[in-house]
Amino acid sequence: MANFNEHALEMSIMELFKDEGYTYVSGDQIHRERTEVLLTDDLKQYLYNRYAKDGIASVKSRSRKPERA
Repeated sequence: MANFNEHALEMSIMELFKDEGYTYVSGDQIHRERTEVLLTDDLKQYLYNRYAKDGIASVKSRSRKPERA
């Protein structure tokens, strides 16, 4: 266990996710603006899939960032 470091921890966790059916994608392969923290298209798709049975057809408008005081 002396060689168990941050990299080994990350690899172990990624392996657990793969075992659960998740696909690993390197951050360099995700197409987004560098300033964009939330992947809005992925979130919209998840919400659509999650709540489709409740009759949600699409996201009609994009929320705005809150204005600072």
